[in-house]
Amino acid sequence: RALREARGPWRIVAAHLPVAPGDASADREWRSDAPPIEHFRLAEAPIHLYLAGHRHNLQVISGEPPGPALHVIAGSGSNVRPVEKQYAKRRLAVERAGFARVDLLGSGDRWRLQVRLFTVPRSPIVFWVAPREIGRWSIDLAGRVREGRVAD
Repeated sequence: RALREARGPWRIVAAHLPVAPGDASADREWRSDAPPIEHFRLAEAPIHLYLAGHRHNLQVISGEPPGPALHVIAGSGSNVRPVEKQYAKRRLAVERAGFARVDLLGSGDRWRLQVRLFTVPRSPIVFWVAPREIGRWSIDLAGRVREGRVAD
């Protein structure tokens, strides 16, 4: 109900648990311990972006209605864990600590969300090393996702 009644054109969901497979559960389409895909269908509104943690790594997974157009997992604040299994819809998987940044760019019909993923130094002692951008995606109002390349 909250998604359906939300004002404004964008729908971003932030939760602890991912809904897209991010590890050994990749043999299932959707996770059983996360919000069921049916909840998104009942929202009757496109979900542009789903932000989650829990995995202790960095991942980006593409989606399609009624699920989110882009699913970003940035749950790597500590104790980084491996990505255990391949998943066809996964666009990025990095076993590093880091964070996601979301910006609203453009205006009018050219609005888009830009999602960028960053890694941070492996040790907090190396405080003078800046975070490094490892991937960039944009989502338009129609839910179309475009991947941008980041130079090494």
